[in-house]
Amino acid sequence: MAHSISPIACNLGALDGDEQRRRAALADDVVGHAKATTETTDGYALCFGEDAALLRNVIDWIGLERRCCPFLRFELTFDPGNGPFWLRLGGGPGVKEFLSANGLAARAGESRACGCA
Repeated sequence: MAHSISPIACNLGALDGDEQRRRAALADDVVGHAKATTETTDGYALCFGEDAALLRNVIDWIGLERRCCPFLRFELTFDPGNGPFWLRLGGGPGVKEFLSANGLAARAGESRACGCA
């Protein structure tokens, strides 16, 4: 099924004040706990360990972020066994630049010991 490309425009009005604060706190937590950040063709991929609580925060953040930034594409993948999981953020033209302007480019190539390859 084809989806139209949404313009790159955040709609913070899609979230009430509590949700905006929760989204911001979760974004800081999620990005701050990434063990590695790599550049992809249309965005970035963040690698995390096997922390179940962090996974719940990632999923909660995606739920809120999708409402205010519908132009982003989110993909969660899980390495076999108890390996790390990955969050890929991307989208149409201009999304990678948007993500770069919001700090992910500065983290690209950064890696901490975690088994993320």
